[in-house]
Amino acid sequence: MVADNTELGRPPEFPSDGDPPTESAPIVRSELVRSVTLRRRPTLREFALVAVKSIPGLTIDLGPINSQLDTYRSWSEPRRIVFERFWKREELHQLAPGVSTEQSVTLAVGVTQSATQEIATSLGIDVGGEAVGAKVTARMEEKIGQAIEFSRQHSVTTTVTLSNPSETQYRRIAVWSVANRIHIERIDGIELTREFSEQELEQVGAIRALWQPVARVQWTTGSSVQTTSIDVGRADEP
Repeated sequence: MVADNTELGRPPEFPSDGDPPTESAPIVRSELVRSVTLRRRPTLREFALVAVKSIPGLTIDLGPINSQLDTYRSWSEPRRIVFERFWKREELHQLAPGVSTEQSVTLAVGVTQSATQEIATSLGIDVGGEAVGAKVTARMEEKIGQAIEFSRQHSVTTTVTLSNPSETQYRRIAVWSVANRIHIERIDGIELTREFSEQELEQVGAIRALWQPVARVQWTTGSSVQTTSIDVGRADEP
C-alpha cells in the first residue's frame, strides 16, 4: 500500500489543447481473486422450522433440518477484488494576469457507512453493530493481505493558494486530491476464448471467466491537495 501522497508523484499536467482528465490513470493497482465465505440471514420459514424444538412434548429429529439450514445459509465462491489509487480532479479555475487568491476546497474524506457495509457484505465480512469501518479495515487485510483503511466519511475544508504571476497571460489551474476505488466482482459465467477441441478445453487458459460487478466504492483519502497549471491566451487578445 502507498503510505502517503508523496509516493504518488505529480497529478496529470494540462495537455496542450484542453483540460486534463477528471481522474488520472491508476497510480497504484492491485487485482486478486479470493474464495470468500458468504452468508445470509435465514428466512422466517427457516426460523420456524428450527423453533419447533422449543415446544414442550414435541419430539422431532431436527438434525437434518439444522444441517440443511447451515449449508443453505453459508457457501463459498470466488470474488475478484480490484483496488486502485489515483488522482481525482476536484476543481478547475482560470486566473487573470497578476491575480493571486486563496481558494477553499471542501473534500468528502472517507467512506459512508452504507458503502462500507456494501463492501463488507460482498466479501462475507460480518460487521454487526458499531465501528463498521474499523472492522472492515481489519478484516480486509486478513482476507486479501492488503491494508485499506475505511474511515468514516467526514467533510474537510482545506485552503490552497492560486496565483498567476504572468503579466500578459491567463492561467488555468486544476486542483487535485488522492482517491481510492475498490471493485468487488463475482463470476457470472464463462466463455471460450476461441474454438477448442475437447482435449484443448482441459488446458489452463482455454476458458475465461465473465465477472459481474457486486460492489464498487470510491472515496477521497485525505485533506491534502495539489495543483497543476497551464498559461493560456493573452490578456490583450480578443
